[in-house]
Amino acid sequence: MLALRLQHFRLFNRGRLADMERSIRRSIVAWDDRPRRTYLDGMLAFSLEEQGRYREAEALGRSAVGADETDLWSIHSVAHVLEMEGRADDGLAWFANRDQVLAASGSFARHLWWHHAIIHLRTGDVEQILAMYDAYVDPIDATDGLSLTNAIDLLARLEFHDVNVGDRWAALAAGASYRIGFHDQPFNDAHYCYALARAGASDLASEIVEGMAAWRDRSGTAAEVI
Repeated sequence: MLALRLQHFRLFNRGRLADMERSIRRSIVAWDDRPRRTYLDGMLAFSLEEQGRYREAEALGRSAVGADETDLWSIHSVAHVLEMEGRADDGLAWFANRDQVLAASGSFARHLWWHHAIIHLRTGDVEQILAMYDAYVDPIDATDGLSLTNAIDLLARLEFHDVNVGDRWAALAAGASYRIGFHDQPFNDAHYCYALARAGASDLASEIVEGMAAWRDRSGTAAEVI
């Protein structure tokens, strides 16, 4: 299962969505009725959602969570469908009573809190979003890309809605500058640069841009994207 998960994420990061689906469908046949079978359904749900096949994705994801309510990836797959379709009420219902499950530590739990928070943007409940940011999304001392991009994205969205986020940008500067010089994730770099600019650290933002410029001469997908 670990190997399949790692392949799933690697294919996703390369945009190979059809290969994600093919891989999981083959694995489902081979897996038969062994333990954690529904994890594969959740992975298939995400690959289908990313290809715009929302009805199939939602049904599979909901079924997987019904079998194992602690399956965060399947919760995530359904959350993506509901966000893509703008179904705020369904999204709030989907996350209702999941606080205990989402209490798990780590970047992915924070990512699910981010999903929960952006649903509230559609309801206009700014105070709730800020409370969720401070309690669950704020990466604190984390330096991994997912934790940081969750926080950066949510603060940016709030500001795009004319919300005053106070001094929260300053707290992200250290984490956003942590990987300067290593640019294998252009998506993350764009977020880090934005956060540093909003925090007033224009010198560090410039270092990221310069590092990306140097990285583009390498081989590989990230260099091509840059």
